[in-house]
Amino acid sequence: AIGNYSVQHCLEYGNKSCRAELTNMVLNHFREFALDPNACGVVNKALIHGPPQQRMMLAILIASDLRTFLGMAQMQK
Repeated sequence: AIGNYSVQHCLEYGNKSCRAELTNMVLNHFREFALDPNACGVVNKALIHGPPQQRMMLAILIASDLRTFLGMAQMQK
């Protein structure tokens, strides 16, 4: 639970390659991150601070997966 804050910090303040690698990890494990009460903050930071192309891919994943989107919305985070 505490580790997600470190990952969020890296997404916000890390160098380009670090942000790209972390955002890629979020893309590869989207559902697990999006539906976890602790990891959903990492998804948020990836959407804000990830590389533009990866942010677009993540946004498309969220929009195209109604069940996951609704699960994220119910967590209110």
